Amino acid sequence: IELATPARSRDNLVQYAVNCKPASKKVSLFTMAAEAGTLSSGTRKRGEPVQDIRALTSEFGEGRGRRAGGAAEEETPPEEQFLQGVRNFLGLDNKKKDQSDDGVLSHVMRAIVNVPVYPIRFVQILIQLGFEPTPPQKSYSFVFRQHLYYYPGLFGYARAIVREEGWRALYRGVGASVVSEVVQLTARGILTPPVQRAVSWLPLSVVDSGDDVPDTEENVQTSRAVVVRHTRNFISSVTMETLVELFYHPFHVITVRAVAQHIGRENLFSSVWSSVKEIYREEGISGFYAGIVPAILGHVSNIFVYNLLRLAFELVVMRVSSNLGKAVIQGLIEVPLLMYLPRTYSYPFTLMSNMMAVNNCGLRAGLPPRVPVFDGWRDCYRYLKASGSLYRGSVIFLPRFAYKTPPN
Repeated sequence: IELATPARSRDNLVQYAVNCKPASKKVSLFTMAAEAGTLSSGTRKRGEPVQDIRALTSEFGEGRGRRAGGAAEEETPPEEQFLQGVRNFLGLDNKKKDQSDDGVLSHVMRAIVNVPVYPIRFVQILIQLGFEPTPPQKSYSFVFRQHLYYYPGLFGYARAIVREEGWRALYRGVGASVVSEVVQLTARGILTPPVQRAVSWLPLSVVDSGDDVPDTEENVQTSRAVVVRHTRNFISSVTMETLVELFYHPFHVITVRAVAQHIGRENLFSSVWSSVKEIYREEGISGFYAGIVPAILGHVSNIFVYNLLRLAFELVVMRVSSNLGKAVIQGLIEVPLLMYLPRTYSYPFTLMSNMMAVNNCGLRAGLPPRVPVFDGWRDCYRYLKASGSLYRGSVIFLPRFAYKTPPN
């Protein structure tokens, strides 16, 4: 009402609301608007009862149109919307200067905040590449009731590296990691609006032409609508992750190679700029995208499993009438599975991507005798599967099982 009516009519409405007595007369908002004369349309006299709520809402729409001068708002062209998104995330929009969640500066700050925990990623990449700074230690297992050999967990691993080379060794590749995260966040912010518009053509469900109820998620709760909505989300998410991966994967490759230098005590990738020149001189553009295929497949598998689980749970919850049952399904079953299963299916692709980023790049970590030279990511998959290492590095905080008895 406030948007659809002139100021003098709003004053009438306020005065009417003050004078009416709710205890003796039930007055709805629409009746108050009609009695106070807030409707600027001349199709109904003041005080006349409202017969059709749709007619009332149409009159509010007409009043809003007259307040705007009778002219419809011009829709911003897609090209201008895209450029506006670029300006917003580059911090060039004066209207959004004060918003901390927009602009490259906020992305830089987020990446810098993650620097103290970078050693966790450093250790995980080394484990994924098969490097162990210390031999496995014998320890008694209360679960299997026997002595087994374990590699150290995160803290024992990091302590061995610090003892040998100092704490600075844990921050190899941190510069490329910061750049990679900034590029990833910026690309995601810029590409989100156009990607969402591109997939908006997929309808939520089919609505009869004679039905004027809008086809939205709030009004449509059929099983088919749920399936179509999750399909649309899957297409949007896969498109987004693929495009974003194309932007930041070169810096991810630099990060992994900078970490892999620790294995052979090398210094080929000492900084971001020198790494860019080294990769371009030795491998060309293709070197920046080493391992990108399994990386994209990892995103696709993660998103597919996640949306499939969400779809299944949503269809189940729709058929549960008890609020307690819905809470149990969503809190105790859905959330743990959504956190665990998608990552379980996509992790081998992440491992293969990091191994392919280092393989045959000139570093000892990617050359025989440590690892063979792979013909492609499928060859890498067969190698990891044969050695039982598809989930190597997925658990790093706890001691990792090595073997039962020492090999001969």
